[in-house]
Amino acid sequence: MKGGSHKMAQWQELLKLDSALQNQVRQLYEGRFPTEIRHWLSNWIESQDWGSAAVDENAARTCFQALLEHLQDQWTRSIQENNILQGPNFSGMEDYVMENFQAQPMNLAALLSECLKEEKKILASVTATLPCSSPVMSPQWIELDNNVTQMKLQISELKKEVKTLEGLNEKLHFIQKMWQSKVEQDVGLAQSQTLVEQECLKRETFITQMKHIVLQQLVTTLNQSDQIVTTLTSVELPKWKRRQQLACIGSPEDTSLELLQKWFTAVTEVLLGVREQLQKLQEQNKKYTSSDSASLSDSIAEIDKFTLSLIRKLLTNALVVEKQPVMQNLPHRPLILKTGVRFKVTVRFLANLPVFKNLLKVKPVFDKDVEEVKTVNGFRLFDFNLDNSKVLDVDTPDGALMALFEHMSLKEKKARTKGSCEVS
Repeated sequence: MKGGSHKMAQWQELLKLDSALQNQVRQLYEGRFPTEIRHWLSNWIESQDWGSAAVDENAARTCFQALLEHLQDQWTRSIQENNILQGPNFSGMEDYVMENFQAQPMNLAALLSECLKEEKKILASVTATLPCSSPVMSPQWIELDNNVTQMKLQISELKKEVKTLEGLNEKLHFIQKMWQSKVEQDVGLAQSQTLVEQECLKRETFITQMKHIVLQQLVTTLNQSDQIVTTLTSVELPKWKRRQQLACIGSPEDTSLELLQKWFTAVTEVLLGVREQLQKLQEQNKKYTSSDSASLSDSIAEIDKFTLSLIRKLLTNALVVEKQPVMQNLPHRPLILKTGVRFKVTVRFLANLPVFKNLLKVKPVFDKDVEEVKTVNGFRLFDFNLDNSKVLDVDTPDGALMALFEHMSLKEKKARTKGSCEVS
């Protein structure tokens, strides 16, 4: 094993890349080696000399045995810490490695050696294209980014498990139907009925246990999502709005929405993925009934309700004013507006998924029920000359989901009604 290094782990660097480059990394492993293992054993995998093991059978077997021992140690720790359901499935990882590489450990070494080299090439290509002044992510952002990436990996694995459950249910259903048909045709087979029923019961028990494990994993993912949604809506978004306010008065603040859009989009995608898997589990529960179908249905419905609340919370905060109102004759002085003078404003929807394209409409309105109307003498009221709605669409080079209001103007209200003159 190689010694430690102060340099950030290669996998952690990859987790900071954008979705397109992360997809390139995913394709390296697709159908060859689980990214789940690469993720959870990232430091350990990178500490091994897979290049030498790829051409030396003894070295390959040594690395292979060390991998198994490491997975066993991690599994033992999960048991000791009572973290079997919430933590990674190290036991399943060990089974996968044994099944696929025990006979040919050099194949594993060659695969990982190749993938690690290709990962370096991807990182090198990014380094080559980045400008020297490229901003460095803060430790808090790196942690948040890694947590979001971890959630995406979790929902990806959960999708596979739900699909596996469907296959197990179908197989059990097939066995039950076929055996019943054979017994009806041949009475002599009735004596074997008990053995078949016992086998079916074992399968059903296993399926039930797996369903509960999958549900618990979904709940764990949702709890993590809840924390991230709170961080995005109550911490990061207000901080961005404050930076934007400072930028409007001339402060050199970074008002880029790239990271916020990335996180809002990824978490929305995860939450929609959770709902999709819950719906599939509910469909399976209705199609393949068992003794706990009723209670399971109630649990799924409750989890789905929680999921929907998180989606609502995230999406209701996803619409932001990317470019504050600015008059064309005073482009460097945003938020200074005159009645009857045209200005423009740009809004962006941070949850940038294809499903939302051309689906959402935005309409400019003034805040209502502002207390200053009642308490401030001479408080002026305004309204928009045009308040036409716009459909959010992707029409920018970076693919953002935006709407541009170019022909806005204000008019003063003469009547004293509830409203606000805030336009930001």
